[in-house]
Parts: sequence; structure tokens; C-alpha cells
Amino acid sequence: PLRLRRRAFLTALQTIWIPAPTPLLSLAALALKLTKLTLLTLVGAPAYAFLTGSSSPSETARIKAWSIALDAQLVGGDPLVSRARLTLTLLASATLPATPARLMLQALHIRILFHNAPFPLSPTLAAHLARKKWSAARALQLITEALPASDTDVSAEPLPPHLLALLAQPAKAVFSDAAIKTAHALTYNTPPLPAEDRAIRSPLDVLAATFSTSTLHTALESSLLPSCSSSPTLSKLLSTALATAPPGSTPHLRVLTALALFHYSPTERGENLALALAEAAARDPPPETGPLAPKGLLLRTTTSAVEGDVKGVGRYRRLSAAELGARVRSVLRCFTHATG
Repeated sequence: PLRLRRRAFLTALQTIWIPAPTPLLSLAALALKLTKLTLLTLVGAPAYAFLTGSSSPSETARIKAWSIALDAQLVGGDPLVSRARLTLTLLASATLPATPARLMLQALHIRILFHNAPFPLSPTLAAHLARKKWSAARALQLITEALPASDTDVSAEPLPPHLLALLAQPAKAVFSDAAIKTAHALTYNTPPLPAEDRAIRSPLDVLAATFSTSTLHTALESSLLPSCSSSPTLSKLLSTALATAPPGSTPHLRVLTALALFHYSPTERGENLALALAEAAARDPPPETGPLAPKGLLLRTTTSAVEGDVKGVGRYRRLSAAELGARVRSVLRCFTHATG
């Protein structure tokens, strides 16, 4: 919820300093951050810590506070968010130790900062900078995987599987116009805001969910073509959508439902349907028991479809493109009503 995100941001402000949105204070803060970043780049982290006299505990607290503030700000936790404050926090993020997750977040931060910016060539510049950060995150992830566990930064949490899958995608595909608009709207708390989802906890989760949903839409559209209903391309799109969806989220549930339709093996279809129903039951309150209740309608519709297919293998193979499209829309419509 928004109140928790704002509470997290305000809690982080007890350790770090982000000025009020006044021109003089904002300019002073930007100059200070630029000076620190330049000094850190020139002399390196150890010498910078020695020159500034920062101790290990205070530096750890600073890193933790900035990490919380960055995550909270990019999901709408900053009630005074502005382009100046986003610039300040972007500069501050560059002073933190580099990790794949932080570099990915910086790429997203750049795209949000430059979205609708009144500068010439700002979209081109933003795409270039974000692509560089994304490539740096990939390279650092490869290095991290190659190093033994004892040599890695213990303070850096490893990327979860869905973010690893997202990092494997091209930056151009991840930072689509829809993804940037969604991230910008969430940061500024302006419509259209994405629906609240308890399984989505960070800006990168929002980015992964948006990419997964877009990939699923592409897969469903391609499935309506007679030549693509059973092609490797469709299978790859569905696999990518599943891999990049945050576990337990609505996009993850949608992909599982789609997989129950398109996998021609009765065993795989049954397994995916069982996973989807179990996940829906775990994330939702107990369903209504009436015969016309949305969850009951979902159970009857999807289960009957799968049971019929298990009894007659290849049933979906005989469906035309129009019939298959109608079946997909019908089941997903029931699913949407059931999950809210």
C-alpha cells in the first residue's frame, strides 16, 4: 500500500538527507552529490572513506538507507517527488557499491527521470544511458557467478530468478514505452496506476511484471494465427513470460493459466492448471460457494476444459484459430473476474 511505501521513504530520511523541493536547497544538494561522486570516481572507495572519515558501521547504515529510499521513491513513496529529487537520488545511487540489482535500478531510474523531459534528444540519451547500465549489470552478474561465494559482497543480495530472467532480456525490449509509462506513473502517483499486488515489492518487480504481461499478450496474439498456434515461438514467449513474472503475482497466475491452455501434453496442462489454482487459492480470500461465484466459475470452466482434453488427447489441436481465440478469451475473462 501507498502508506507503507511512504513510511519506508520517511524512515530512510532519518539517516540520509534529501532537501525540500526549493531551488536553492536542491541546487546545493546536487552540487554536493556531484562533488562526492567525482571524488569517489577519482580516488576509489577505500580512499574516499578515509578522506571523508566514514566508519564501516555508518557507511553500512548509509547504504541501507539509500537502498530503501531508492526503492520507495520509485514506487511512489516520495510525496514531494520531482525531477530535481529524482536527479539527486540517481546521483546518490551512483555512490553505492555496484551490484547487478542496483545497476538495473539505475537503468530504470534514468528512464523515469528522462520521461517526457523537455530536452532535445532526451529519449535517445535516456535509452543510451539505460542500455549501458543494463549491459553493466549483465557483465557484473557474470562476474559474480564466476567468483566463489567467499569473494562476493556479502551485503549484496543475489538476484531472484525472475530478475535474472529479466536481466537476460534486451534493454530495448524491457524498457518499452508501456513499461516506462507505468513506472513513471507509479513514481509520481498519477493515473493510470498499476493494480496493487502483494507479490510485487520493488520497482524491479513492477518492471518484470510489466514485461511478463506484455510478453504474454504477444504470445496470445500470435496464438490466433493458424501457423503459430503450436510453434516454438509461442512456447518460447510463454516460457519467457513465466520466467520473468514475480512469483505469486497476478502476471504469474495469468501465465500459468495460459500454459494450461497451450501445452498439448495432458500431464503438463494438468500440472499448470493445478499450480494456477493453488496459487490463486493462496493469494485470495476463501471464495464464495455459490454456483455463479467468480472463483467457482473459474474452477468449472478451466477444470472441465482440462478434463475433457485429458480424456481426448489432441482436442485443442483440432480447434480452429477463431475457436482457440474464443476459448482463450473466455477462460482469461473468468480468470480476471476471479482474481480481481
